[in-house]
Amino acid sequence: MARGLGVKQSSPFARVAMFVACVIVGIVVFVLSPGGGSEPIELYLVEAAARGRSAARRVIRKYSEAAQIDGELPNLGDALKLKPAGRIVSIGAAHTRGLLHRGVWIFVLDPQQHVLVMKRSAATVTCPGAWALVGEHSAPREAWEATARRGLREELGITVEPASLAQLGAPVLFRTDYKREGGLRAGYGEKQDAQATAFFVAFVDNATASQLRPDSEVADYRWKALRELDADARAAARGTLGFATAFCNEPIRRLLVLGLKRLRARLDSRP
Repeated sequence: MARGLGVKQSSPFARVAMFVACVIVGIVVFVLSPGGGSEPIELYLVEAAARGRSAARRVIRKYSEAAQIDGELPNLGDALKLKPAGRIVSIGAAHTRGLLHRGVWIFVLDPQQHVLVMKRSAATVTCPGAWALVGEHSAPREAWEATARRGLREELGITVEPASLAQLGAPVLFRTDYKREGGLRAGYGEKQDAQATAFFVAFVDNATASQLRPDSEVADYRWKALRELDADARAAARGTLGFATAFCNEPIRRLLVLGLKRLRARLDSRP
């Protein structure tokens, strides 16, 4: 019957080759998928440039130990550089072990200067039910702007013209421990985020703003007046209750304050 179906009996060599191939596939799946979330990302190291090397090394050492550096998030630039670590893992593995990767936060702004904020699904592992901006992890070797464009397309179903998307200053080194600082769904163990984060602003017209198609991780969304969100974020940073306190945890609220400060500077500089 096997001959009639066109199936040949495997030789011992072919069976061994198939077994080895299955083992290799199993190893790849294990490396890319531990800890939940199989999206592949590239890992990075932070290195000190020649200028200001000793000070930069102190910042790197402190960054490896804490979520903030003397109240501020360290900028990547002349003194601090990202260097590919030569490893690709799943985002789940990176978050479980606190491994440094790249990503973006995007302020989507309509003509009336309202910022898009989205409520995360209660089913998400990190920050369930919290409000957030559009965020996306960078794929291996992906440019910052390409990550932002992909995030808008995949999370909202929109595209923007090149002149309508702008990076807001240098990326910053962000770190948070969701188990210790809040934002971890019950029943999960360790989740840490160590991310070189670039801020972007995407200017959208009213037609685009009315045609958003958020992905399945979004339970709700709304347009929040920039001046109100800015005031709420600064109040939340001082410990005052308000809308911005729904942004997951304190390190994420500090990141929000910094991003809003850069957004304001960008808008003030526009002709």
